[in-house]
Amino acid sequence: MRMIFALFAALFSSHALAQDAPWAVLRDTTSVIDGKRTYLVTAKRGDLRISLGCDLGGVIVGFSFERPVLDASTRHAGAYRVGQSTPVRVTWDGGDATGGALFNGEAKAAMEAMFPAPILHVRIGHEERSVDLHGITPFVRRIKEACGLP
Repeated sequence: MRMIFALFAALFSSHALAQDAPWAVLRDTTSVIDGKRTYLVTAKRGDLRISLGCDLGGVIVGFSFERPVLDASTRHAGAYRVGQSTPVRVTWDGGDATGGALFNGEAKAAMEAMFPAPILHVRIGHEERSVDLHGITPFVRRIKEACGLP
């Protein structure tokens, strides 16, 4: 899964992607070995790329900045919040100076909070963004099915 996050960072670190981009399927495959599903969707909001779904059955929520804005580390303290809910403190893992991701249980909890919300407030390291989640609704059913979420 950490390789998938590295792929997100590499694919979307170009300054040519400065505009917002709608939600789109990044990858939709099923393993011929064990039938595990990879289904990832992604969107761009300002200088931040959001990617979520599952990679070979493991759930992932990743955020990647266009340029290095964080301390060079594979882990970043942070939090997220929707609406007026209590902030959820997390450690963004598997990243570098451009972002990080949540995996499995933490990713599932983040998705449950994100899906009905219009805006997600997120902090990774010292960077904070309010992320407009419009356009995710058509993908929610397929994400849940692929990732085995209720």
